Amino acid sequence: AGEGDGEGEGEGEGEGEGEGEGEGEGDPGPRCGDGAIDAGEACEVPSVGAAFPAGCDGATCTAEPGFRCDPALRQCLRLPPVEQVPGLAFDGIDIFSLPALTIDADCDVNVDDVAIGAHASFCDADVVTQLVEQAAPAPPRLVVLLSQFSVDAQQQLHMTGERVPTFVVFGSVTIDGEIELGGGAHGAGAAPAALCPSLNGARSAGTAPGGAGGSSVAVGGGGGKGSEAMSNTMPGPVLTRPPGVVFGGCRGGDGGPGEQSSGGPGGGAGGGAVHIIAGGAIDGLGTIFADGEGGRGGRVEDHDGGSGGGGGGDVVLGAAVPLSPTLVVEVGGGGGGAGPKGADGGDGRDGRDGGGGGNVGDDKDGGGGGKLTGPAGDRAGKTGVGGDGGAAGGGGGGGVGRFDTSQQ
Repeated sequence: AGEGDGEGEGEGEGEGEGEGEGEGEGDPGPRCGDGAIDAGEACEVPSVGAAFPAGCDGATCTAEPGFRCDPALRQCLRLPPVEQVPGLAFDGIDIFSLPALTIDADCDVNVDDVAIGAHASFCDADVVTQLVEQAAPAPPRLVVLLSQFSVDAQQQLHMTGERVPTFVVFGSVTIDGEIELGGGAHGAGAAPAALCPSLNGARSAGTAPGGAGGSSVAVGGGGGKGSEAMSNTMPGPVLTRPPGVVFGGCRGGDGGPGEQSSGGPGGGAGGGAVHIIAGGAIDGLGTIFADGEGGRGGRVEDHDGGSGGGGGGDVVLGAAVPLSPTLVVEVGGGGGGAGPKGADGGDGRDGRDGGGGGNVGDDKDGGGGGKLTGPAGDRAGKTGVGGDGGAAGGGGGGGVGRFDTSQQ
C-alpha cells in the first residue's frame, strides 16, 4: 500500500507539472481579430470575420496613428489636429461621450459669459468647455469640445465678447447657415487695445483729418489730411500672430474732431476671430463673417473727419481630411468714412460688402478696405482722400484679415 501510494503521487506530480509548463510556454497571448477584447487591445472586430472599425489596426488591435479607440464601445475616433491649440488638455475627458451642438435657430452668445466646465450652456445646449490662455496680450480662447457641430441653413450663430471661440470637434462640422463675427456686429475675439495703437485723427481748428484704418494681416490705410497744412493720420503696423495664436483685427481710428465738434465719429470695429478644428470634414454651403466694420462719415456742421474702417478678422480652419471648397469666408477690411463737404460724409461699407469707402456728393472719399481676393496690392486699406476747400479728410480703409487653412 505504501509503495503504491508513493508511485501514484510521483506520477501525478510529474505529469501535472509537465503539462502546465508546456501550455504556459505555448500560450500565444491576445489574439487580434477573435472578437474578444483581450488585455492590451484598444479595439477589436465585433465578431469573428467582421470588418475592423475605421482607425483600428487589424494587425495589432491598437489605434492607428491619429485615432483613439474605446474597447467597450468598439469605436474609434479620428483626432482633430489638437496641436493647433497649445495648452488644450482633453486627458480625463471622455471624448466618446461629448455632446453635439446644432444651431437650428438664430443664437446670440457672449462668449465671455459662457461658464467653464463639464456642463456649460452654449445656445441652450449642454457642452464641455475649457479656458485656454494665449501668449499675452492676445485674448484667451473659449474652447468648446464637441462630437459634432452644425449650423443649419438660414440660421445664424452670432458671437461677441473678448475671448476667441475655438471649436474642437471629434466628428464632422457642417456650416450651412452663418457664423457672424463681423466688426459691424462687434465680433468675438477682435484684437485687444494693447495690440492696436491710437489711430484717431487730430483735433483741428478748421477741417479735421480722418482716422486711420485698423490693421490686421495687412496694414490699414491712412486717414486723409484735413487741410494742406496738416498730415495724414498714420495707420498702425501689421499684426503679427505667432504660431498657435488667433485673434481678429484692430478697430479703426476715430475721425478728427473739427472746430465745432466735441468728438469725431467713432471708428469701425475690427473683425472677430474663430478657430475650428475637426477630426472629420469641415464643409457646408454657409458663410463665416469676420470682416471689419465700415467707418462713419464726418458731420458737416462740425467739420469732423471721417473715421477709419476696422481691420479684417481671423478665421482658422483645420481638419484631418481636406476642407470643402464651398464654404465662404469674409475677412475684408471695412471702408473708411468720408469727410464732409456741403453734406455729411457717407459711411464706409463693411468688409463683406467690398469695404468701399463712403462718399456723398462731392465729399472727400474714405479709403477702401483691403480685400482677400484679387491682386496682393488690394489687401492693404487705402488712404482716405485729403480735405481741401473746406472739406475734412476721409477715413482710411481697414486692412484685410486672415483666412488660414495651412495648419491642417
